[in-house]
Amino acid sequence: KWDNLLLLNPNNILRQIEQKNVSVLFVCSNDLKYAVHAAHLPFLCRLNNTKLVVLKAGSAIEIHSYFGNNNLFMFGFLNSPEIVEFSTQFPEIEPLDVSSLPRTSIKK
Repeated sequence: KWDNLLLLNPNNILRQIEQKNVSVLFVCSNDLKYAVHAAHLPFLCRLNNTKLVVLKAGSAIEIHSYFGNNNLFMFGFLNSPEIVEFSTQFPEIEPLDVSSLPRTSIKK
């Protein structure tokens, strides 16, 4: 039943988050070689009311095995009452306080 709610393609996941269609996103950010691949996800999820769950280090190996995809570092679920209920079992990342971000200016 959940197969049609599961998102595995990173580009599709990001598009669906921007359209506010994703209720929860699971990310193996601790297993990424470069943090920049996931640096924008907390802000994007916060803006679009998507719960972000960071999986423990080493989770990528299990996810690769389960889904049969060695490049997978995140997966999400489309909005659904069952998924929203399911996602309450996972701790969310700390809330992002936008006012605490450093201010930058672009010089000509």
